[in-house]
Amino acid sequence: MASKNRDTREAVSAAEVLRRLAEMELEGVQFYEGMHRGTRSEWVRRLASVLIEAEKRHNRRFTEYAERAEQSVNPDDNALTEPLPPDVHRLFTACVFVSKQRIRDAAQYANDVDMIKLAIRAEENLALLLTQLHSYVPRSQRAYIARVMKEEWGHKEKLEEIMKKHFTR
Repeated sequence: MASKNRDTREAVSAAEVLRRLAEMELEGVQFYEGMHRGTRSEWVRRLASVLIEAEKRHNRRFTEYAERAEQSVNPDDNALTEPLPPDVHRLFTACVFVSKQRIRDAAQYANDVDMIKLAIRAEENLALLLTQLHSYVPRSQRAYIARVMKEEWGHKEKLEEIMKKHFTR
């Protein structure tokens, strides 16, 4: 019989977390590239271009931090403060942005409003995930996580502004 107090938290390294965040940012690049190609709206296209560059920048930085964590001689640089609880680990392994294939499959049915709504949800989900992960990553990486978190909330706000200004009657 299993103990009720068994620790079911997931043990992953800081580098693994940072690499997964880098992957999520690439998923964001693909999503916004699809949005850019699929829209007829100049406002949406401009915002998608800005978001593509931001997601690329985040990807590069998360990848750089992961490499530093892996190469560090100090084991604390690649250790989370504690194992991820199961609910945080589930968020960490989930797909935040809609996949490239799903975008292609849905493109015939999705319009700008649908794509912006998806983007708003994705940015919010990513910001919430970063909020959850922030306290688990090594202290040396927390400032960057906080900065990206703030940027993701800003992306959500910009998307909501576009929605309100150009698509709400």
